[in-house]
Formats: sequence, structure tokens, C-alpha cells
Amino acid sequence: MGQTKIFTLDADFDAGVLNNTQHVPSNQIVLGPTSVSKTRLVWVSNTAPGGSGATPLSPGWIVRVNTTLGPNLGRQTARFDSVLLNINGQPTGGNASGNNPGRVAVDTNGDVWIVNRAYYEGARQGTLSKFSGDIAHCIDRNNNGVIDTSYDANGDGIIDPYKTPALGTPADQVEYFAQSDECILSTIKVGAVGDIPRAVAVDRNGKIWVGTHTGHTVYRYNPNEPVALEASRSFTANSPFPFVGWFYSAATADDYVYFTSNPGWSAASGTGQIVRIRIDDVNQVDSVVCGGGAGTCGSVYGIVAVPGTHQAWAGGYSGTGVYKVNFDATPPTCTCIAVPSQVTAVTLDLNGKVWASGYNTGNVYRINPATNAIEATCATGGSNPHGLSVDFDGYIWSVQDNPNHLVRFDP
Repeated sequence: MGQTKIFTLDADFDAGVLNNTQHVPSNQIVLGPTSVSKTRLVWVSNTAPGGSGATPLSPGWIVRVNTTLGPNLGRQTARFDSVLLNINGQPTGGNASGNNPGRVAVDTNGDVWIVNRAYYEGARQGTLSKFSGDIAHCIDRNNNGVIDTSYDANGDGIIDPYKTPALGTPADQVEYFAQSDECILSTIKVGAVGDIPRAVAVDRNGKIWVGTHTGHTVYRYNPNEPVALEASRSFTANSPFPFVGWFYSAATADDYVYFTSNPGWSAASGTGQIVRIRIDDVNQVDSVVCGGGAGTCGSVYGIVAVPGTHQAWAGGYSGTGVYKVNFDATPPTCTCIAVPSQVTAVTLDLNGKVWASGYNTGNVYRINPATNAIEATCATGGSNPHGLSVDFDGYIWSVQDNPNHLVRFDP
């Protein structure tokens, strides 16, 4: 029988090691001395203000939205271009247009990381950009004594990307600084031209993970300036791992980072994988087959990992359902759970329930992970819900492709 012990005194807690915690005041355990981010914000990438096809898909924007209850709920607090072109006069490798921003990850400082896929306007250099979530961390690059960054100057809740210095907007009315915004901290190249970085995640140590789709490679970066590559692992026909990695989305939990690997969008396009890599060793890899062929949930898409377990959930894009992945099983398993829609994004709420974006139904679904049953079907009021996020207070945010808007749900 297991033993139990109640910890009440400093001496009890001193029996272990305090990790980012302290017992001040005495006989309590509290967070510290490391600060914990408590930002009530969501970040949304916006690839195509002009549409698709022959219409240019640039600039690419990332928009920060206030999630605080009250009159500021849903108001835009920042709008950034998705790349920084130069740092100290040196080109970063970012493109002046056609960056095609995609997945977003937020670290414990409240800073945001975004991958720029750079493929809609022909193969270009893909990049990773870092944005400050706190104006105190921004950089006065032109030494004018102020931070030139996006701002809702007229208080209408929307940052107008056409109110710029370049278009002659009076200084007190400027709202958008494009690629000169001083809260864009870094942009670095990822892989080669045409590698298409799609997946990004932040691990428990603050390291940044990026996976390329056609470059078939996973990268781990140190987030401290200047952002530097620490490790990488290729999954090609010539690598020791027995499949080619077409990395699409990423998520982290505990000691692992999880990637979806998706060679295509049709049910017959090939077998997808969930790839798990230990965060301190890129060569410690295992995987499980998910999808491929008729009668499945289809191609794997978005992913969320379940903390405290070796499990993950992934969207099934070309089928109708989500995948429940279990690396505790021997061998690991990937089970299709029926949902009446294609599924793009998946996330967990603060109660551990799974939320899935029904891309072709306009609904978001809440799933009980214990029973695999759909508990709620929530209409978004639009179509093609694509991204999902949970804010600090536990509300679910869904971004729609058509029309371009955000919806908030109370779980």
C-alpha cells in the first residue's frame, strides 16, 4: 500500500528540492522566485488580407487581442508584420512579402513565436520570428527615445494597418509600423528556401521547437538573444528513422515534444505519423502511425499533448474525427474517435476536456477524454474554424477563416 504524508511546515517542504517555489511566508509553498506570466491575451496570425490565388498574400500579420472581461474584451492591442527584415543593419533572411505566417506559440514571458511558411507566392525562405508581449522588453533601434510599435491611437479597438508613417499618417495618428516595429525582437532563417516551417512549440525549459514540412527536419532553438540553433534531426529517406517526416504541427508536455507528420491531404495520400521526441535528446524518438487509407479520421493536422501523461490528441483533416494517441501502450496506439467533421485544431481546457475545430461544419466540439464522447457542439456563427486557444481564465477562443473573426466560448 502506498504511503501518504501531509506537508504543513517548512521542514516538510525542505525534505525535497524547491523548483521555482519558495516557502515565504513560512509554512506555505508558493510560486517564486521566478515570475509567472499572467497575460490575458490571445495571438492570431493573419495570412491573407488580400485573398488567395492570384491575389498577393502579403503582408502577413500577427494580431494581439485582449481577453480581459469588460469593455476591453476583444480589442486589438497590437498588430505586427510577421518578420523583421534587418537587425543592426544585417538582413535576417526574412522576405519583404509573401511570408505566410502560420502556427503560433507563446512562452512563459508572454512573448510569442511564429513560423513563416513562405510558400504561397512561390518558394521563399521560411523563418521564425519572436515578438515581445511586454513593451518593456522591446528595443529602441532608431534611438529616438520611444518604442515605435503598433498602437490603437483612436481607441476604436482595431489597429489600422494603413495608418503608417510610410503613407504619410500624422505622427499622433500612426497605428502600424510594419517591419520597422520595435517589438519584433528577432527573425531567423529556418532550413533552406522552400523547406516550409509549419510546426512550432515551446517546451518546459523554454526552448523553441520548429518542424519543417518539405525540409523534413526538426530544430531546437535557445530563445535567448541572439536566438541560436541548439540541435536538429532530419527525417529523410537517408536518415536512420524508418519514414520521411512531413512536419505540420507541434505540442509539448513534460519531457517530450510531439509532432504531426502529414504527407498530404487526401485519405489515400499516405500514412501520417505522430512523432515524439525527448526534449533533451533529439535522437530519442518514437512514433505511431495515424491515418492513411479510407475509413480513418484522415490526415493528421493540429495536435495537443496531455500534461502528466504520455498521451496526445490530433485533428483528422481529410476524414471525420480526432486521433487519441497513447505512448504508454506497447506498442503506442493511435485511435480514431468519430467527430462529424473534418478537424483542424485541437486543444485542452483547464478541466482537461478536449476541444476540436470542425472545419467543414462551422462547429467546435467538446470531447470527454475519459469516455471519448462528444459533450457539447458549439456553433461559431461562421465557417471553417481553424485555430483554437485557451486564455488565462479558461475561456476557449476559436478563429474562423470565413468570415475572419474570433469567437469566445465559456467551457
